[in-house]
Amino acid sequence: MAKTVWKSIITMGGKTLVDLPKDAEPISVDVQFNSYAVMWSIVDPEAEIERISVFVAWTGEPLPVNIGKFIGTFTNKGLVHHTFLLKSMTFGPRLQEQLRNLSQYIAADCRHEDTESIAEICCDANRLTMRGFPELDAQVSQYINDFGYEAMIAEAARHIRQ
Repeated sequence: MAKTVWKSIITMGGKTLVDLPKDAEPISVDVQFNSYAVMWSIVDPEAEIERISVFVAWTGEPLPVNIGKFIGTFTNKGLVHHTFLLKSMTFGPRLQEQLRNLSQYIAADCRHEDTESIAEICCDANRLTMRGFPELDAQVSQYINDFGYEAMIAEAARHIRQ
């Protein structure tokens, strides 16, 4: 199918989660109707939908550590806003392995819990540190700061299910 252009509403500051087809290419941002910020992306409308993170910063504002590709700049009521993609959460092989190992241990005691609940137990209360992996707990904490708790748990659950 031919690619098309989609429009997504984004916040005028901070992080916005946007659902777009996989491999979407954000091409522009601006204010529409003098009221809200939008981002236009080239997409394959038949591709699987994925959630991406977009960050809008004012001039002089500190940027998050996971700042990615610059999309564009727009102005609104005299303020200048700079828009970026945020890099996606990528669990390294060591974190994936330890989450799977820990989930098997926890699942034995939590037979009726779903995968997300087990992922939450694995990632809470410094469990990775207690198993000798404090750097992995620090990585999980950073993911929570960068992507939010729910997104981190969903990603952990995805790796546990594999």
